[in-house]
Amino acid sequence: MSIKYIGVLYLFLTTELCCAEDGKLQAQTFSNLYSSVCLKNIHDLGKLKAQLKGETQMPAEDTRKLLRGAEGNAWIVPDDSGAFILALQEKSRICTVIAHHADAKSVEEAFLKLVNSPIAPLETKKINDKFDKTTANGKAHTSTYEWQAHNGKHKLVFVLSTSTFEKAEMQAIGSISIVTEGQ
Repeated sequence: MSIKYIGVLYLFLTTELCCAEDGKLQAQTFSNLYSSVCLKNIHDLGKLKAQLKGETQMPAEDTRKLLRGAEGNAWIVPDDSGAFILALQEKSRICTVIAHHADAKSVEEAFLKLVNSPIAPLETKKINDKFDKTTANGKAHTSTYEWQAHNGKHKLVFVLSTSTFEKAEMQAIGSISIVTEGQ
């Protein structure tokens, strides 16, 4: 494990400098990664993976934990507002962005603006909206939406989980996936 990786991971996981960091700026960076990296590249994640070659990649074991046992790759994306994680699952077309710190309200507002502005001829459908109590992140709010053309067999599924718990391991987790009906 490289010193650079350890240093960035340490900052990502233990930052108590949150007071000095702006949660709204972190939310903006999270939302930009979600829309301009995940959504923009969801149809060709192999191309995105090739673009990320040479960036700081997380070890396979940590990535599997992050992806709940699924195979894939994860990169630490440093930014002036904080560190973020971008993860791609190997066997499914899923792109995930994770922020340790981000203003939940701002992230949710940007998410709703995005999912409620589908690209024609796609239509938005709200699938789920729930609150759960979690050990690692306290009270978590999860919203799921999809974009699908009328009678289309493919759909884009958008999921966002946020937490306002200050000591949450992750305050924002967003994923975009392509799902084919009948599979």
